[in-house]
Amino acid sequence: MFSRAIERLAVYEAKDPRGAPVPLERLRLHVPEWHDPPVRTLGRAGYGRKKPASAHVLGEVASAAEVQRAVRWALRRDPSLPAAVTVTQTVLGRGDDGAVTVLSRAEWTIAR
Repeated sequence: MFSRAIERLAVYEAKDPRGAPVPLERLRLHVPEWHDPPVRTLGRAGYGRKKPASAHVLGEVASAAEVQRAVRWALRRDPSLPAAVTVTQTVLGRGDDGAVTVLSRAEWTIAR
């Protein structure tokens, strides 16, 4: 089903200072779509919905520095975003018993 097996999966959540969710795509933490390449020749090689760059790569876990750099860049470029957000990174993977479990969780407050 997948072109490569995913061993670990990072899941992100972002909230503004009031606790309201902030869209991950606007913070450059969205899931890139492997199955949706940009159009190369008028509908012949994809759907044409190329998304912006993301610090989130399926099957890899971004470092704290990569997450903070991407989010800070987005906050500085888009004045409609809050001045600061709290980002939670939860890493899922297989535990000792083979079941999917939380391997780690980190939280950062990132400001412009």
